[in-house]
This record gives sequence, structure tokens and C-alpha cells, in this order.
Amino acid sequence: MIQQERVKKAPAPIETIPAPEPTKQPGSSPWLIGGLVIMTLALLALGSWTMYQRLQKSDAEGLAQSAVAAWDSAKPGALAQVYDPAAVLVDANGTKIVGLDAIAAAVADRGPNFTVTQVGGVTTTSDGAYATTSYRFSGDGQGIGISVIKVVGGKIVRQWTFEPNTAAPTPAAK
Repeated sequence: MIQQERVKKAPAPIETIPAPEPTKQPGSSPWLIGGLVIMTLALLALGSWTMYQRLQKSDAEGLAQSAVAAWDSAKPGALAQVYDPAAVLVDANGTKIVGLDAIAAAVADRGPNFTVTQVGGVTTTSDGAYATTSYRFSGDGQGIGISVIKVVGGKIVRQWTFEPNTAAPTPAAK
């Protein structure tokens, strides 16, 4: 008979893989979270301020265009929509015209054939507090001019006009 040899099966060698060294997992440091929150708030504030300035700038542009149209119409109601009741206008001769009624009278004094047309675009400061526009006029004289306005609360509070054809005021003789 054939003898069967019994072979003892040895257990298979188990290869051991060394365990990885424990690494430090990045934690949520309060400084990191605080920094991210502050940066996020700063970006939101910057975006809001930029939008606010754009709206102010567009208001000043529209107001400058409306002022030219109001002068062209010479209607007190149109002037009241763009000028503050206590507005000050410094005309091309250097004369100060104070108040809405005086400004309306100055426009009416330019004569029935007086017309004003905007030439080119409107330039505003980044905060929308000032706007500059150029214009052409005819009727009581003829020429070109530049107007600089100061805007507060959606109305013109001060305006300076410069017309190269107009003589500047002469200083008083001593």
C-alpha cells in the first residue's frame, strides 16, 4: 500500500507592513477661521462700496445732462428738479447767483432764443460728488463753455461755468 506521507502544512508567512507614522492632520485653527471670515467681510464691503460709487457716479452724470436740458428749456420747474433751493452758481463773468429763483431769472435773462446743447460726454469724479460737461450755446451770444457741478443729495448745490469767449472780471482799481 502506498503510504501517504503526511506533510504538515506550515502557515504562510505573513508579511507585515509597518504602520505609517501618524501625521498631524491640519486642524481648524481659530486664527485661520478668523482670517477667512475677515477676508470675506472685507471683500463684501469692497464690493458694496464699489456698487455705491457706481450709482453715485451715474446720478451725477444724469444730473449734469438734466441741468443742460433744464437750461435749454428755461422752465423754472425743470431747474427746480436739478438745483437745490439754496444752490450757488458762479457764472463765466465770476458773478455769484444764489438761490433757485435767482438762477431761474438768470436763465430767463438770456433771452427767448437762448439754447444750450451738450457737447461730448460727462466726466465725474470717482465718488460722484462732481461732474463736468461741455456745452454749446446760442441766442444771447454764441459760444462754448464748460460747466462743473457739485452734487449733494441728488441736487446741484454749486456750479461753476467757464466760457472762453466771456471776459473775466477785472480787478477793482485802487
